[in-house]
Amino acid sequence: MIETKINCGSQTVVLASVRKAVGVDDNCIVQWDVDEDKQVVIVSFRRKRSLFKIIGVVKDDGRDGVEIKKKIAQGEQI
Repeated sequence: MIETKINCGSQTVVLASVRKAVGVDDNCIVQWDVDEDKQVVIVSFRRKRSLFKIIGVVKDDGRDGVEIKKKIAQGEQI
């Protein structure tokens, strides 16, 4: 059994041996849950997403948002 200390600074400590065993690094997010028996369960480890990767998901069609709002205000169909 592995033990870690709870800090008052809202930090989560995951030992290097555990990170290595599950294949994550220090830029990962840990998702926790508490079950009906009040047992803490780690739901998943996931990589932290950068803003650039999130923006890359959205396709830019080149339209101008201000012009679209003006057309909508004038009652035009978009």
